[in-house]
Amino acid sequence: GELPGEPPSPPRSSLWRRFRVKASFRYVSALYILGLMIVVFSIWEPHTFLTVLTWRLLLDNQAISMIVAVALVVPLSAGIIDLAVGTEVGVGAVVVAWLIADKSLGVPLALGLALVAGAAIGLIIAALIVKARIGSFIVTLAMSSILLALIDGISGSEPIQVVSSGFHTIATGELFGVVYPVYFAAAVSAIVWYVLEHTSFGRRVYATGANS
Repeated sequence: GELPGEPPSPPRSSLWRRFRVKASFRYVSALYILGLMIVVFSIWEPHTFLTVLTWRLLLDNQAISMIVAVALVVPLSAGIIDLAVGTEVGVGAVVVAWLIADKSLGVPLALGLALVAGAAIGLIIAALIVKARIGSFIVTLAMSSILLALIDGISGSEPIQVVSSGFHTIATGELFGVVYPVYFAAAVSAIVWYVLEHTSFGRRVYATGANS
């Protein structure tokens, strides 16, 4: 029973309806496609695919791609096409490596400045799309070319060697046999999901995408 003063519990039919909507293909199509791929490869290569080593390698190799893919969910939800995402990631990587190797900055400070640089790039793109009313396709395509030139200018078109043990620990260190970037990807995914689904900002993002 319910105690006096407590709000009435939603009927089970309403909860079931909400679950069906949230679990529909429209909302979580990626999970259904992933499930199908797991089934197909499990049947095709059962002795190779269904092993702990294979899944560790998959997680380790795709952690960065997962972070980038999750980051793309936000602009896509707002109806924005970001063609510069690859070069944006490249700028972040080059800036971190340059600050550590050439400027001898600590890893935390280098990472923080790289995040600031990424935020600045995002603000410039957003200003051109929102204020100047230029299409996201054109803006991000042009920004991609600019960022490629920036990457070449910083690196001199040569690989930047980073010898910092702290930096390598962040990239290759393990917890329970899984590298740290996998946990970073899981944390980013959880944060983006919560912001989009349970905050007013997320509702405004979806509303913007629906009206675009």
